[in-house]
Amino acid sequence: MKLLLILTFIFLFSTANATTYYFSTSGNDANNGTSTSTPWKTLSKFNSIFASKSPGDNFLFKRGEVFYGNIIISRSGSSGASITIGSYGTGANPVITGLTTVSSWTNLGSNIWESSSAVSSLSATSMVVIKGINTPMGRYPNTGYLTYQSYSGRTSITSSSLSGTPNWKGAEVVIRKQRWIIDRNLITAQSGGTLTYTASSTYNGQSNYGFFIQNDSRTLDKQNEWYYNSSTKKLRVYSTTAPTSVQVATKDTLVYLKYRDYITFDNLSFQGSNKDAFVVLSSKNITIQNCSIDYSGKDAIWGGQNFGQPSSNFVLKNTTINNTNNNSILLANEFVGALISNNTIKNTGMIVGMGGSGDGTYEAVQTRANNVIIEYNKIDSVGYIGIGFYYNNTIVRNNVVNGFCFVKLDGAGIYTYIGAGNTSATGQKVLNNIVLNGMGDNAGTTATDNPISHGIYIDDWSANMEISGNTTANCPHSGLYIHNSHDLIVRNNTSFNNGLFQLLMVSSDAVNPIRRVTTKNNIFVAKTTSQRAASFISRIEDVGSFGAIDSNYYARPLNDNVTIYLILNSNTKWLDHTLAQWQVYSRLDAHSKKSPKSITSISELRFEYNSTSSNKTIKLDANYIDVKNVSYNGSITLGPYKSAILIRTGVISQLMIDTISSTEFAVARLSQWRCCRRIPAEDTLRSRQHRRDRWRRFPALRPPRESPAA
Repeated sequence: MKLLLILTFIFLFSTANATTYYFSTSGNDANNGTSTSTPWKTLSKFNSIFASKSPGDNFLFKRGEVFYGNIIISRSGSSGASITIGSYGTGANPVITGLTTVSSWTNLGSNIWESSSAVSSLSATSMVVIKGINTPMGRYPNTGYLTYQSYSGRTSITSSSLSGTPNWKGAEVVIRKQRWIIDRNLITAQSGGTLTYTASSTYNGQSNYGFFIQNDSRTLDKQNEWYYNSSTKKLRVYSTTAPTSVQVATKDTLVYLKYRDYITFDNLSFQGSNKDAFVVLSSKNITIQNCSIDYSGKDAIWGGQNFGQPSSNFVLKNTTINNTNNNSILLANEFVGALISNNTIKNTGMIVGMGGSGDGTYEAVQTRANNVIIEYNKIDSVGYIGIGFYYNNTIVRNNVVNGFCFVKLDGAGIYTYIGAGNTSATGQKVLNNIVLNGMGDNAGTTATDNPISHGIYIDDWSANMEISGNTTANCPHSGLYIHNSHDLIVRNNTSFNNGLFQLLMVSSDAVNPIRRVTTKNNIFVAKTTSQRAASFISRIEDVGSFGAIDSNYYARPLNDNVTIYLILNSNTKWLDHTLAQWQVYSRLDAHSKKSPKSITSISELRFEYNSTSSNKTIKLDANYIDVKNVSYNGSITLGPYKSAILIRTGVISQLMIDTISSTEFAVARLSQWRCCRRIPAEDTLRSRQHRRDRWRRFPALRPPRESPAA
């Protein structure tokens, strides 16, 4: 008790003695900074005085203003007395920016413009913003890939598309090496069609895959393509007129923390890092909330290296991240207990060749720590993986991932992987997520069929996981993919209109086959006749041993005679089964069902989902049933992060028309009364139109027509 009183006293004392410091672009660094009338002016001042301040202090920047430079955190707060860096005043959040505007240009001819002076002191530039758009550097060819026919390990490629003129030494070659690997490498020599380069990953080339050239002024032949000369530090832009609204990121990092704890960033906007907007290294109890992070040349938040101390209890919430060239969030294993909640993450890794090399690139969220919670995030447009998680007790729940694998293949909206010979994680859960609209780019590979991307992908040696209540739809390969994994609970998921398979289980590893995968009460609906509700693939005939698989719905309403697809015995045995045939063959799914109704057109199917945390009522244009044969007449109400696949059974009924809510009818009658009052002449036409619209919807409100005068 005595110790508690002492700790309480220390907390109250430190809080009571906290000081608030103010910054404004109209201030002066010679001020005392302790009031809104005597603010400091620059981030340089912030960095020079921060180390001398105390836990609990606040550093506030004026809203509506822009501060150029970066923030170096040089001291820690303490438990109960976090240091807050935030905002004051009214208007938009204050901006911490590394962007510099280029306004003076020299015309070099042929639509090439060069900055009249150096635009940066950095050795390379990764972020150029032109008229508010994250703009890629010049490349050859402008789109797609050239093909290399052969390679030597990870040192050279040879292509018949190159002759040796021009010689591309000093430029970068972007090489597609696997479906999921795109490397960017410095070209050190060229001889004829052979490019020798410095390896940037452990991957070798792949014959007949693709490449392109970038980071060379000779590639500039398309509006707004750019090149940064590392020697002169000047920027070149291809433009038919003098370039305008050009900004270059001239600060590598906007916020840097190493061995600094208990820091909160609140209501700030961070724009324009050449590399990482935030670098967080071995720093615990760091919170970023109510912020925005835009135009990151590499990662928006990078915690990718462990310096021997924990970065536990990291929090990112209520924040928007947009226009990131590589990963939006990367957290290494010291970020135990991280919370990533209620963020909006858009346009991650969407420019091929501008992201990193090797694995773990072009991803929106990537965590490699224990006890992480990833929840209520909206992720939109990702070059590769939406959410990747890899360690114990990670919970991924109530997220919406929409649009992914724009640049690479063989990824997913939500993905996890352990790898052969590694210890499987435990306690992982993937719950109530909505994953939509996977893409996949075959360009630069030898693939010609459906791009390989999946909704949720549980990859090699994953185990001890629950996958429950999720929705996957409109992905080109599969909705839910289980690959060489075991001891899973897969229940109450919905997969719809995924290009080949709604459920795909592949067991190709003799050491780690699929086993003990409980798969129950799921809904797998194929929209078209080119899709299957499920596919089971194994190196031997052992699918009956995959686990307790039962009480699912395998529906293919256009043709339920071909529902489940089997590939067995190392691709030597191929079978198309009805549900009944599958039940006999596998001795599984005894209580599972097929579509309750056959249809003749995909227009009779309707897919609805609720991507919010509240119930959502959706009006229907006809009578429908769901796959469980539950009827809906007029509307359907979906719970948070739930979905429904509906089959039309008939036109909307008169009962629905006759039972319009009394509240809506009363509102209509009140509206009629208002329209019929004496109104100003200029409103007469609008009111008449309003009455006509109401009468069409509610005929009972129309007054009887008067007989014409005799």
